[in-house]
Amino acid sequence: MLLYAVLRGFPGARVSGPDVDIRAISYDSRDVEPGALFIAVPTVGGPPESGGFAAVPQAIQRGAIAVLAQPPLTLDGVTSVQVADARLAMADVASSFYDYPSNSLHLFAVTGTDGKTTTVFLLEQILRRAGFQTGMLGTVETRIGGERIQNAGRITTPEAPDVQRLLRRMLDAGVTHVALEASSHALALDRLRGCRFAACALTNLSGDHLEFHGSFDAYRDAKLKLFSELA
Repeated sequence: MLLYAVLRGFPGARVSGPDVDIRAISYDSRDVEPGALFIAVPTVGGPPESGGFAAVPQAIQRGAIAVLAQPPLTLDGVTSVQVADARLAMADVASSFYDYPSNSLHLFAVTGTDGKTTTVFLLEQILRRAGFQTGMLGTVETRIGGERIQNAGRITTPEAPDVQRLLRRMLDAGVTHVALEASSHALALDRLRGCRFAACALTNLSGDHLEFHGSFDAYRDAKLKLFSELA
């Protein structure tokens, strides 16, 4: 997909370099493949030059043909894209690159302090027994129809490019209904930005992950984001 087409609808992006055919998107320089757009996402809470920005040379060495970052870049032979917020842009670019798969799915999200995994497992089974082609995305595993992919890293909700890639795989495999776990980290970090949900559920709410969110109010607000912005 041509880079300019991926970026269509993002008027704030400043592009330097030619239009190129993007074959993949990556936020981890170790996973970059030839023809990829590398997104240099800063460390959470860190300056724009932290995190992925330091790995730009490695990403280019591995075959990235375009780089998206917050600080301005001058790169020889590689197209650069400057944005105000790399994390938000990553979610928007991923949705565009994978052609907004959730728009063609019945997507159900479950959030809450406890019970997300159990609820999502039950929901997927209910939908499957009702005769739908189902998918699931959660802490234990990802399901794409009859295929099961173990979640070795136990990350409840992966980064936006992974979410969109998996939803696209599900849609291409004939899946129509998807149940997923929405963690507070994912909601705070906009990993589900660009997803369109048919319904959302909250299991319960008690103090958790305060070392990340900083306060119970911030933790609560992250959960509520699923309903106020995404539902």
